[in-house]
Amino acid sequence: MKEIFTPIKPFKKPVNEMSDTFDYGNANENQKMAISTTDGVVLITAGPGTGKTFTLIQRALFLIQEKVVKPEEIMMATFTETVKELITRISNALSLFQNSVSFEKGFRKTV
Repeated sequence: MKEIFTPIKPFKKPVNEMSDTFDYGNANENQKMAISTTDGVVLITAGPGTGKTFTLIQRALFLIQEKVVKPEEIMMATFTETVKELITRISNALSLFQNSVSFEKGFRKTV
């Protein structure tokens, strides 16, 4: 199944600000668009194994590192059993970037 990038605000063109300094890893073009769109809410829909969790992690890192958004100002919702993995991967990546940032503080699991 092909990954789809869908901004929730359909009547407003999303602001996509690709960065020359941010490490997108091995993200494809759709993932890069989802990662670097900074205006409004982003909905990521795709099939299993297409990199949704990777994209969420990279988006959080992009917002924190490039746009200086506080971790507690980021809301992510996911239907996954790997919430702890998501928190751990973001926290580990942030510890390499900045030792004083804590992502787990504002993250809540809702079933």
